[in-house]
Amino acid sequence: MSCHCSVIFFGMPRASEPFIESVTRALLEPLSAAGLTCRVTGRLNLPDMVENPRSGERGRIIDARRLTDRFSDVTLVAQDEAAISEDFRFFSGFPDRWNDGYNSLRNMLHQQRSLRAGWEAAANDASDLYIFLRPDLVYLDSLRDAITTVLQAGGPTISTPAWLTCRGLNDRIAITNSRPIAEAYATRMTLAQRFVREYGKGLHAERLLAYAIGTGQIRHVFFAARAARCRIDAKVVAEDFTIKWRVKARTQARLRLAPRTFAA
Repeated sequence: MSCHCSVIFFGMPRASEPFIESVTRALLEPLSAAGLTCRVTGRLNLPDMVENPRSGERGRIIDARRLTDRFSDVTLVAQDEAAISEDFRFFSGFPDRWNDGYNSLRNMLHQQRSLRAGWEAAANDASDLYIFLRPDLVYLDSLRDAITTVLQAGGPTISTPAWLTCRGLNDRIAITNSRPIAEAYATRMTLAQRFVREYGKGLHAERLLAYAIGTGQIRHVFFAARAARCRIDAKVVAEDFTIKWRVKARTQARLRLAPRTFAA
């Protein structure tokens, strides 16, 4: 019996060539080797200019069209500040978790809008596996083992990276064998106002994901395969991929027993 996989890109591309090469090697080839058919889709943000004080980037994304040449169901959408203006006004009324003048909040809102649009493009596919990932990463390790774990989970499950969880769950990559869980992952911004009102704290990407997974009573597992951020000049960021498994065990316990505390 053949299996079908929906791969959904979300967020903003930066350097397309390193991404295409690495995602082909780390994901698409293992899917093919496992006998899975695959559809790749996405609705990606394309700003006129990248200006990010945290990363030190300033410039244009020059090779984004290579993504749409390689993946015909991936679309580039001009980044529209008006589209997030209402959410930005609301969430900027709460503390700035990144302490960068709400620039990271703005980026998160654009990313979540891209995520939801990508899901809507893929939602009608009858898939056995859903994989969400960002196109501004270089995938360093094969995702084969993570895919196998989810396919053989024996029940609805989501898997996310065990590294760089930022006191929540890493939201760069997710693998699930359940359509309802895929929808919960892609539409978690529907919980964002409730999240910030829990303790009066600001929006936070990794903690919002943990809050959504935990309050939804969704079975979660970690995987160790790595992916590093890539800048618009194709430089790969030196990331700390240390995994503290005792900390991960406490995170799993919080997801089950006290998910609201991720909003604190």
